[in-house]
Amino acid sequence: MMRRSDGTRQRAFGVVLILMCAGLLGSGGVAYGAAKTTITFWTFLNPEAADPRSKALRATIDGFMGDNPDIEVKTESIHWGKIDGLAIQAAAAGGGPDVLNVYSVQLTKHINAKTVAPLNHYVEKWYGQHETDYIIALKETEYDGKVYGLLWETRVWLLYYRQDLLEKAGLKVPLTLDDLTKVAQKIGSDRLQGFVVGLSDTQLAAAFVETFEPLLWGAGGSLLDAKGKAAFNSPAGQQVMQWIADLTKTGGMGKAAASMNADDILSGFKAGTIGMSFQGSMRVSAAREAKDVGPMIRTAPVPGFQAGKPSPGLTAGQSLTIGANSKSKDAAWRFIEYYLSPKAQLLFAKAGVLPIRKSVYADPYFQTPQGQELIQWRDYINNHGRVGRYPEDFAKLSELLARAAQDVVLRNVPVKQALDDAAKKYDAQTGM
Repeated sequence: MMRRSDGTRQRAFGVVLILMCAGLLGSGGVAYGAAKTTITFWTFLNPEAADPRSKALRATIDGFMGDNPDIEVKTESIHWGKIDGLAIQAAAAGGGPDVLNVYSVQLTKHINAKTVAPLNHYVEKWYGQHETDYIIALKETEYDGKVYGLLWETRVWLLYYRQDLLEKAGLKVPLTLDDLTKVAQKIGSDRLQGFVVGLSDTQLAAAFVETFEPLLWGAGGSLLDAKGKAAFNSPAGQQVMQWIADLTKTGGMGKAAASMNADDILSGFKAGTIGMSFQGSMRVSAAREAKDVGPMIRTAPVPGFQAGKPSPGLTAGQSLTIGANSKSKDAAWRFIEYYLSPKAQLLFAKAGVLPIRKSVYADPYFQTPQGQELIQWRDYINNHGRVGRYPEDFAKLSELLARAAQDVVLRNVPVKQALDDAAKKYDAQTGM
């Protein structure tokens, strides 16, 4: 019996050896042809693109599949302005991805549309192990006691400015909005807009709202009241809109801004046709890719109406969720865990993305000039950051606000009238 058993072992070993030599076993001991779990991942980034964040995504996906040879990740890249609508449509038809990247302020929309599944079954154990290292409180993605996503990055809106233009004009970084208007006037020319507020109603009018809201907070206002009724036409809202109108009237911003969205502004920085704007921290690395002007782009807190008091830092982040119709939730969760690991977080940090793990900031990278800038952004969030939640009908709200700004800038409609009209339309459609 013993000899027979040894012979069996030898024959089995020989078969394995033959398979390995023939290349029929993959790394990790998974035989080619053996069943793999394939999960679909929908994200706004493109792992095949050359920008820093996309490269970090590619490395993260490859790293995960290397460590988890039984799981294949199929990535679908969808523009950030379209991904939410397509995911909701897919879920309604019984489909959708296993893992969906959701911008934190849009999470309410997906919960109400039943696009994503609660994660409590997975999160409670994970958070129990990593709570002291995870910067984001679970309440930021918790609704009615259920956690629907985990943020994998944070971002804050900043003043982007061209250091070379300020130095040439002998100017300092503006610390108030009044100073900003004056600086914009002095550095602006026929070929360059001193400052730009994107007023386009395309791409969810994000470029406008992401400028308007933090300034509105700084003036003591809010987009909506506690009951969801329009509040942006308050004296605070009028003060912000008047500042935008004056910026245009004094020549600090050209009327071409009326048709510009967030992507247009980024392209303008790269082309050297924009001197200053408010943009999210996640796009700094992409803006600096421009050969001539990229290295001259600097960042600072968003100025406020009062000296020594910057505007609240509009803070948000991208989160990872599991699709409501996913048949591979365990595999999807393993991918999310890897995405949140210090290893993956450091990859994204080197691409200019703020990590959500405290331990990552101990890496030597954060002693470099690039890493020190990320720490400055983190401190701005810690001291002045404010997280907002957009309503389910945010697309309509943002469109009305952007069109009100267009009326003010292009058609000289009085500020109060434009905002009151927008508020009336918004409340009418929500039944307020």
